[in-house]
Amino acid sequence: MGASEEVAIKILEANKTVMEGFVPKHRFDEITNELKEVKSQVKDRDTQIGELKKFEGTATQLQEKITALETANSEKEAKFKEQLLSEAKKNAVKVALLADEFSRPHDADMVMGLFDMSKITLDEAGKITGGFKEQSDKIKTEKSFLFNAVKAGDQNPFTGFKPIGNPPNNGTPPSPKTKEDQTIGFGMALAQSKLSMMGINPEKKE
Repeated sequence: MGASEEVAIKILEANKTVMEGFVPKHRFDEITNELKEVKSQVKDRDTQIGELKKFEGTATQLQEKITALETANSEKEAKFKEQLLSEAKKNAVKVALLADEFSRPHDADMVMGLFDMSKITLDEAGKITGGFKEQSDKIKTEKSFLFNAVKAGDQNPFTGFKPIGNPPNNGTPPSPKTKEDQTIGFGMALAQSKLSMMGINPEKKE
């Protein structure tokens, strides 16, 4: 096992619990899978080295065995990278679908399955750089029933909030009162309350 692999394992293990609280769950799962694969590769290499030490044969036969192991390891690593990239693309597409507040899918996994992942490209941080918008727009057009469309005008950040008082007849909301107006209004209401308690109705005309 090389020094770089030992360092990678120690760093990932030391930060495993910390990373879970600071990265999205899908990214944490990707990192966890990478850690598992690194451990598996190290274990396989140790086993292979142990077998080579016990090998009894000619130098040519030993070289052939080493070459076969190197080929097998390269193929296994390539397959894992392909699986990791595929998982990263799926996670990125799912996150992008759920982030669209105006056209969110009823079932993100179902809609995600309609994408051609070979056309999706990611940057080093795992963010989509191409291939998403074109496919997303097409799916929304052809299978709009899979989405819960919300018009921009329908969105109200104060859902359930009703302002106090009645708006003018023309529908124009009243202009906000100044602090001075509010103070005067409160003083008048307090004075009227006291006069009422004394049996005096200030609104009653003589």
